[in-house]
Amino acid sequence: MCGNNKLSKCKDLIDELGADIVAMNKHRQNMRHIDNRNGWNQLFKGGEADVRSVVAHNVHESEGIGRTQEGGTGLLMFGPLTEYLDMPGSEKDATGLGRWTTMLLKGEGIQTRIVCGYNPCANRNTDSSTSYQQQRQFFIMHQKDHKACPRTKFREDLIKLLKTWRAAGDRIVVCLDANEDIYRKAIGKALMEEDGLDMKEVVGSYTGKRIGPTFFRGQLPIDGVWATSDIQVSNACIMPAGYGIGDHRLFIINMHTSSLIGTAPPRARRASSRRLNNRLPHVAKKYAASLEANIIRHRLIEKLGKAHTHGRDKEDTQNRINRVDKEGGQYMIHAERNCRKLKSGRICFSPEPVIWIKREQIYRSLVEYKHGRTKNRGNLKRAARVQGIKKLFQISLAQLRIHLEVCEERNDYFRQHGARYRKKHLLDRAGKAREEGREEAAVKILAIIKREQDQSFWRRLNYTCGKARTPPPTSVQVEGPNGTVTEHNTEETVNTAIWTEIHQKRFHLAEEAPVCHGQLRQDLGYNAVSETARAILDGTYVYPASFDQATKELCEECALIRQIIPKDSVSIKITKEDHKGHW
Repeated sequence: MCGNNKLSKCKDLIDELGADIVAMNKHRQNMRHIDNRNGWNQLFKGGEADVRSVVAHNVHESEGIGRTQEGGTGLLMFGPLTEYLDMPGSEKDATGLGRWTTMLLKGEGIQTRIVCGYNPCANRNTDSSTSYQQQRQFFIMHQKDHKACPRTKFREDLIKLLKTWRAAGDRIVVCLDANEDIYRKAIGKALMEEDGLDMKEVVGSYTGKRIGPTFFRGQLPIDGVWATSDIQVSNACIMPAGYGIGDHRLFIINMHTSSLIGTAPPRARRASSRRLNNRLPHVAKKYAASLEANIIRHRLIEKLGKAHTHGRDKEDTQNRINRVDKEGGQYMIHAERNCRKLKSGRICFSPEPVIWIKREQIYRSLVEYKHGRTKNRGNLKRAARVQGIKKLFQISLAQLRIHLEVCEERNDYFRQHGARYRKKHLLDRAGKAREEGREEAAVKILAIIKREQDQSFWRRLNYTCGKARTPPPTSVQVEGPNGTVTEHNTEETVNTAIWTEIHQKRFHLAEEAPVCHGQLRQDLGYNAVSETARAILDGTYVYPASFDQATKELCEECALIRQIIPKDSVSIKITKEDHKGHW
């Protein structure tokens, strides 16, 4: 967690998996160091989801040791679950050693505690800075206990705390780096003891067989996730070594939210980004071609004509038109879905990083090919030839690992410095366009550079100074007659209530203005382009005696302004190009 590469990979994994809760054992951060002053909330902020964190480290030896400190545990929570998080009830290890952290979820009659713990490895070197020796020094200096074993104290203190919570009726999920066999040694047995906590090891219980080694050089399962029997698990797996950000395998557990908080909070559906962009001519052209082809193929115009001519009555005609409109909407969605590919944007496009990205893809495909997975040999050879890779199938697995390390290193470099290479690439393209006399293309390329610079500037500014985004409402209360209150908690009723009680009133608020009542409203018309409007601007309109005085003064002021502005200096006509330009 102390390096940017690990942080970027961690964020990518969280986004890819859509994680709600993340447990990190042994984060190795001294949270009191100035380099770590922002905390995990700031580190993992940046998306639309709310972020909450509980992070612990050894506070007794945090001075003068740098930003890195062995040990430490932390929990992250994202999205709708944060509404059920009780921060005062979320505890850290009371000794201040950072051996574990907890989060408390409070739902409808249910309390669930998520625990993340780290049991230190035994180490006899008293001069080392390992977590084991840190804790041993604490027990000697602060508790005057020269015989205490940090591993034994960890097990005893944690099990005692878990039993207290369980006796109070709390549900518990424990995520541990136990640094010992979770099936044969003391911690695992204590957690799964039938007369005690009676927890189940989640992955083994779900798959029906014990898990294998969890450390990339180990031979024993030393990590695990345990849950009490009242928590329902719908899926569980362990990813291969190297998938996560450390040297231990990553656990992915899917639990029923209703078993954690008593009810499943509605999950907000994020609006997908638009692929259609009129600033990109090839995108608009591809969209229009696809849409027009489907309209012609499915004879949509003929169907619309039949809807108008074959309708039995007004209602039937309207239903036919709506069906045609719905069908046309599907063709629009299809055209937009295929008009442009959206890239992740983690590496800014320029010719230099493209080489290393494609080489990494080829080497990874070759690794899969050598492991017997189905890959097209001819496609691999052609892709390698384009990238200048010779004798592709003679490369050994050991050499492939070296090539992949080099590619990953270069891609990490371009992930951090790619913006500089992209600007250079765009400036070169603009210069070449000018040399070829394509001035319009050069102007468009410079506009791209300016737009990307502005986006980068405002992104950083909004990230630092912008308001925190609030999640979408999952329920609303509407006041009814006689002081009654009705609560809406489904998507359709919530949207209807918000529109009826807020937006509809706001959109029709102007209807209450005096100018919207009486004969003047009819004389002006909807767009105010009638002879009456011209008379008001010319100052020749005769106001009735009952005309609202404030509105009359406003109209007279408009007439004075009109005398200053030259006649017909503003066109009231909007052309197709004007409309397209605004969009």
